[in-house]
Amino acid sequence: MRKWLVPIGITVLGLIVAVAGLLYGAITVGVPHIDPTPDQAAAEEFNLAISSWGVGAGALLFLAGMLLTVILGIVHLLRRSPRRVP
Repeated sequence: MRKWLVPIGITVLGLIVAVAGLLYGAITVGVPHIDPTPDQAAAEEFNLAISSWGVGAGALLFLAGMLLTVILGIVHLLRRSPRRVP
């Protein structure tokens, strides 16, 4: 049972990081200014880059966790002892 905690934990962590990246982008950038000053445009670009990195890192963690879960499932199925038919 404990061997399943790591891949599930990585998957959940990936979802949390991705959602946090989306929320960060929605809160800091939200709706861009219509005619931003150069400082506002630079701040929006910076915050959007941070948000994109967060979403990307979360997606990679999620995929890694799912891949580990599938690999563990396959290994579990292959290691099961064959059932005897009476």
